[in-house]
Amino acid sequence: MRTNISRRRDFTDLQVLSQIGWFDEFFLAEKDVADLIRKGRNFTLEDQQFVIRKERELLGRVLPVHAEASKKGLIEISTSAFYHPILPLLCDTQVGAESSPGLALPQRYRHPEDAREQLVRGLDLHENVFGMRPKGVWPSEGSVS
Repeated sequence: MRTNISRRRDFTDLQVLSQIGWFDEFFLAEKDVADLIRKGRNFTLEDQQFVIRKERELLGRVLPVHAEASKKGLIEISTSAFYHPILPLLCDTQVGAESSPGLALPQRYRHPEDAREQLVRGLDLHENVFGMRPKGVWPSEGSVS
């Protein structure tokens, strides 16, 4: 029979491994990350905190590289609406019936002004992070209407 401590350890292991699973292969070879991967289980709170710090460090390294490549014209970075909403449904939930006639829809929600605000905030954040406004926006889930 598994104890609460054993279950907590399993849960901690899953938390650490699931976060490491999002790391790019390039970073998995770094010694401190590779050492943690080799450990494989029985992760500690310190291991969890290391993963969080490492994620922040890597983002701090990756974003400037992308910004520089974008400024040089080597890549193009797009953005999406700030909170990643499905914009057509934010404008009017009833548009869901166009693609799926007979679909049970929630009480009508219609706020195109919020959709616009989501786009503006996404563009502003992109400019703040990358130092330039993107030329395009990718709608969440590729949804267009």
